[in-house]
Amino acid sequence: MPTIIDVAKAANVSKSTVSLVINGSPAVKPETRENVLAAIRELGYTPNVNARSLISKKTNNLGVIMLVEKSGHRSFGFDMDTDLFHFDIVAGIPALLEGTDYGLLMEEYCLEESGGELPNLVKSNRVDGIFLIGSLVQKQFIDRIRETKIPCVLIGCETSRVDSVMPDVEQATVLSARHLLATGHKQIYLLNCPPVFMTNISRVNGLKKALEEAEADVRHRIVNAGSNSGAGGYALMKKLWEQGERPDGIIAANDNIALGA
Repeated sequence: MPTIIDVAKAANVSKSTVSLVINGSPAVKPETRENVLAAIRELGYTPNVNARSLISKKTNNLGVIMLVEKSGHRSFGFDMDTDLFHFDIVAGIPALLEGTDYGLLMEEYCLEESGGELPNLVKSNRVDGIFLIGSLVQKQFIDRIRETKIPCVLIGCETSRVDSVMPDVEQATVLSARHLLATGHKQIYLLNCPPVFMTNISRVNGLKKALEEAEADVRHRIVNAGSNSGAGGYALMKKLWEQGERPDGIIAANDNIALGA
């Protein structure tokens, strides 16, 4: 297997110059950079990520931490605790890592079961950056993540404490309610996620906003599922049905609750 020394000899440059090229340094002249890259291609050289990690103090790994209600919960596909949401997000990350030296590590993490411990990927310093996925977060948890100095992006809810990306859940609920109202539904139920999720109140606000703007004579109910899963949606809808409730339009918090219902 060719080494960085072999590349340096083939390109007639020093080992440090090859290292600068590999790391994308602008200090290398364009013609020198091209000679080094040509030697790398010809020799089939692949940088030793482990060796580079020892020198740079970087792991070249990013971590995905999936925030769940209950660790290891598995049943039928529709019953998986928020897994459809996690899957949709995680599926997009490798596309942008392609062609880089970064790998991806994943961990399920239940804040309630953690006993105050941080996720293993964080405790063991195995990643250079973190994607936190889900809305089961608390201020104290985010602050402890920040104390580690590991860059973090929260996906699925919003906070001013770290960079975050989320859909407009309130507006999504407004649009859903508008559609049901426009198509003549008179008994609209919001099957919401448990209140522990930060997005719960956003859906409540969205439904109320849509009903207020429509000024329609509509019966509505807001009910929370016992868990953010297919089982939670099934149990909630079963209870309502057995109580004689007959909604003619349903807004579900997510795919799992909708499938369960």
